[in-house]
Amino acid sequence: MDKEVKKIYDKYIAMIKKSRNEGKQVAADNLQHWLNGSGKEKNIDWKWLRSFPSILKAEKTNEERFVEKTIYIEIKKYVDDKKKQLVREKQDYWDVRITGSVTKELYYASGTSTIASRGRFLFKEKSGNIMVYGTVEHHWWDPYDWHKGLGAYIPGFGKIEDSDALKLERNGYGKAFAMYSFWHKKFSGKYGIDKGILNVDTWNYAWSAAWSGRAPATSAGSWNPTNDTYTDNKKKLLPGLNVK
Repeated sequence: MDKEVKKIYDKYIAMIKKSRNEGKQVAADNLQHWLNGSGKEKNIDWKWLRSFPSILKAEKTNEERFVEKTIYIEIKKYVDDKKKQLVREKQDYWDVRITGSVTKELYYASGTSTIASRGRFLFKEKSGNIMVYGTVEHHWWDPYDWHKGLGAYIPGFGKIEDSDALKLERNGYGKAFAMYSFWHKKFSGKYGIDKGILNVDTWNYAWSAAWSGRAPATSAGSWNPTNDTYTDNKKKLLPGLNVK
């Protein structure tokens, strides 16, 4: 290891140590995982992710899209066109990008990430109401990698250039890897119809508490580190989306 590479390497070791001393264990673990150079995918605890407002906001954004677009549009099409049959099942997909706050650990553990949400919904007409039951799987993912020309300010270390990390990689230290996490939520809703018109006063819907998802990330998509692209399988209905 030449002097310049060793200087960069030692700086990253110091950043890991400082992060651990400050209780930022996930950020430290991720940087250490990269520095170890295995390139192995890493499952990030979904409960830890959901402790950050930016993650909950992104999750809610996709859920509102399911409610306001996926579900409402199907119901309105049925109500507006009496010759149309009520759809029995609808599958849909939404995603949203997230950038964590620089004051939160998520920023240093991930930076910018994505939540891709897949949903399956069943529609039934019952006693003048349309009942909707569904399950959504939220899939969080982010490539832990570096980009020439970019950098980030790290408290205590100043501006850290991505080019330094890329130099370590070229010298056999560090390897990019994919991070992922999954969790599920159920949906139940009742949409009232009064004389052929949607009665908004009777609308009632709710989301359940979240529960753990599944692994690995490659079953839902794949990351290509060569050109830094992630292909998310939008069409495939994921296991575990059973609606009762």
